Order: sequence, then structure tokens, then C-alpha cells
Amino acid sequence: MTINEILKSIVGKQENSNLPNCATTVTTGVYIMRTEDSKEVAEANAINPVVNIERHEDFVVCDLRYISAFSQELRDVDNVFNIYGTSMDKASSEDTSPEDPRIPYLIITLTAITGKDNVITLTNPIFWALTSEKPGMTPSILRVLFRAEDVMFFEGRNYDQVEEMKEEIKKEQTRLKMESDYYDKADEELKNKENK
Repeated sequence: MTINEILKSIVGKQENSNLPNCATTVTTGVYIMRTEDSKEVAEANAINPVVNIERHEDFVVCDLRYISAFSQELRDVDNVFNIYGTSMDKASSEDTSPEDPRIPYLIITLTAITGKDNVITLTNPIFWALTSEKPGMTPSILRVLFRAEDVMFFEGRNYDQVEEMKEEIKKEQTRLKMESDYYDKADEELKNKENK
């Protein structure tokens, strides 16, 4: 099965129906480097949003479109993103212990409900916002931006690999965060030496 076939089984609506092609799960938590363990903080499950995914060069935009801006599911999903945003702010502040770093993560899991069991996972969002179809309307769309490398496709028979992949994603996030922190610190030390 190709990526386009997996994508087609998940985005949009079912044929001859107004029902979405997939169920959506949004999970946030923290990866604890010292123990190489993760702790789930919040999760929201949704069956009502119609999902749209578009790639723009190195980035992927995922829209979760709701019929109503007052949907409880939309509020639940938005709340998980707010918790993730707060965790990211806390992780990047000086309050974080360097001896026991904790890396926040957020994963959107889209599972086809048409009997194919195909899955798309999107991790490490770099931007998200509530928006609307037209200016002046109440926002009913959650638009999320990801790096293309943080989007993975699984054919139904490989669904059992998703949980393993989530753990690998968390470990890779940790490695990248440590690498980034190392280079930031090295840059700062170099600037301090140049200023002396």
C-alpha cells in the first residue's frame, strides 16, 4: 500500500456519508531522560473532526475540522494542546533541572475507521492555532504545523508497530533536545569569550 493510499483512507469523509474517515487521538506527556520512561499527562479522543493533511515542501499542515466551534471534542483537543504548550514553556525555562531533564511530547494519531486500520502519526508540532473557514467566523478548525520528517504512515498490518514507534520518537526528541542545548551552550560560551 502506498502513502497516498494510506492518506486517502484517513483524510476527508467516507463515501456516501458525512462521517469522517478516521478517529483522532491527541496525547501529550513528558519523556523522562534519566529513566528513559514516559509519563502521559493528558489525552483526548475524537471521532467528529474531518481531517485534512497537506504537505508544503518540508512542512505538513494538519487540519482538524469540526462542524461546530462549540464542540466538546474541539475543546478537549485544544485543552491537550494548551497543556503541551505550558509544558514546553516550562521545559525551556531555567526552572528545569539539568540533572533530570523532562522533554514534553505531543502525538496526534489518526486511525482509519473504514476497516483498513491504517494509521498516521504526527509528532512535535511547531505551531498550532484555532482558525475558521472565513474571516469573522467563530473558529472551528484546529490547524497544526509539523516538520515533514515528524509524520509517519503505517499500513494496517503494521499497526502493532505504532506503540514502539512512539517510544522511538520520544527518545529521538530527547536526543535532539540535548544536542540543541549543547550547541546553544557552546555558542553562548563562545560569545562570552569573544566579548572579553
